[in-house]
Amino acid sequence: MGGPSLRNSFLAGVRCSSRILDPVSLLQMVGVSNSVFHEPRGDDRNRDIFPLPLIQQEGIPRGRVCRAVSQRLARRRAIGTMTNKTIHALNSLFFGESFSGDSPCVPSLGFLPLNQRLAIQDIMDNIKSLGARPAGASGPEALQALRAAVSSYSEPEIGVGEVVPMALQQLSLPDGVASGVELCGALDHSTKRVVEDFENTMLQDANVCTAISSDARKLQPYDDPSLKSRPKYLQFLRELSDRGILGISDGCRGRVGAFTVAKKSKLINGVSVPRQRLVLDCRQTNMMFRPSPHTQLGSLSSLCDLGIDEN
Repeated sequence: MGGPSLRNSFLAGVRCSSRILDPVSLLQMVGVSNSVFHEPRGDDRNRDIFPLPLIQQEGIPRGRVCRAVSQRLARRRAIGTMTNKTIHALNSLFFGESFSGDSPCVPSLGFLPLNQRLAIQDIMDNIKSLGARPAGASGPEALQALRAAVSSYSEPEIGVGEVVPMALQQLSLPDGVASGVELCGALDHSTKRVVEDFENTMLQDANVCTAISSDARKLQPYDDPSLKSRPKYLQFLRELSDRGILGISDGCRGRVGAFTVAKKSKLINGVSVPRQRLVLDCRQTNMMFRPSPHTQLGSLSSLCDLGIDEN
C-alpha cells in the first residue's frame, strides 16, 4: 500500500476508533513533536494560541500539470507564503525579544487545536480578501500610512503626522500664562527621589558616559532646515522662552534637534487654522541615560473599564 493511502487509512481508523485522539496526539503520531507540540506531560494543559505554527508549503510541479492547475497552485502557494509571514510577525510581536523565530510546520490545519485553526483560517481569509499587492506598494509607504493614529470620531486629514517646514505662528505650544503642574508634589517618595536626583539615579555612570561619548557625537540630531539661519534660530528660541518651556544653562552636555509635523487643524470662529506639533530629536542625549526599568502596563480593555466618580 502506498504512502498516501496508508496515511488516509490511518486517519480514517483514528476517526472510526472509539478512542478520541486530541490534535497533539495526532501530531505526535505523524512525527511532529517539539517543545510546544508534544504529547501531554503530567499536568500540561497549555492551550495558548501562541506560538502559531507555520503552514507547510506544497511544491509546484513543472511539466506534469496543465497551465490552469499550475496557476492555481501558484496562487495557493502565494497565499500560504503571506500567511506564514503574517504568522511569523504575530509570533514576534507576542514574544518580543524572546522569540527565536523557529516555528514548527504542520501539513494541514486539521492537525491543530481549534483556537489555532480558527486564528490561522482568519488570517488566510483576510489575505484572500485583500488580493494582490497594489502596484508600486512598498514597505516604507505602509509604515508611513500606519504612523498617524486613526480617530474614531472623524476622518484623519491628509498630511497629518507628516514632517512639514516649521512655521512659528502655527506651533501648538502652551501660551505661557497658565502655570504647569508641579510634578514632584504629585509623586510618591521613591519616584520623587528619582526625579529630584536624576543625575545619580537616571544617568549612566561616568565610565559608561566616557565610552559612549564618541558614539553620541557621531549621531547628528535632525533639525528643521530653516533653523540653519541664525535669525530664524534666535526667533525660535525666543518663541520657546516666551512660552515658558525653555531655560538657560551655562554648560552643554548634548545636542537636541527640533522639527515639526502637521497636526489636525482647529476651528476658531468658524475658520480652520492649521497647526504644527513640535518634535524634539533627543537620540543623542538619551544615550546618557540608563535603560529604563521594566514595568507592567495595563491592557487596552483595562483602560476602557476605567472610571471616575462624579466631581
